[in-house]
Amino acid sequence: MWVLILGALADNRVTACRRWLIAGLALESLFCVVKVVEYGFKMDQGLTPATNTFFTYYYMLTGFHFNDSGRICRLHAEPTRYYRLNHSGT
Repeated sequence: MWVLILGALADNRVTACRRWLIAGLALESLFCVVKVVEYGFKMDQGLTPATNTFFTYYYMLTGFHFNDSGRICRLHAEPTRYYRLNHSGT
């Protein structure tokens, strides 16, 4: 998804960028809802990050995806800030 978003920005296609951002935000939101529900079920069964190494990494790695939501929201707020020669903010 990021390749499509940044490709649209590189070509100054702001409308396409916004569409990809909205699609990414929708998919990321769905992921977050599914993970919160799944985390609840796992914790009800006693499967916490302290259970074993697998669940430590499981919670940690899936939790990193929540960070993508924040980046997509920030980029959606002002996509024209990131133009062809300056992608340092992404």
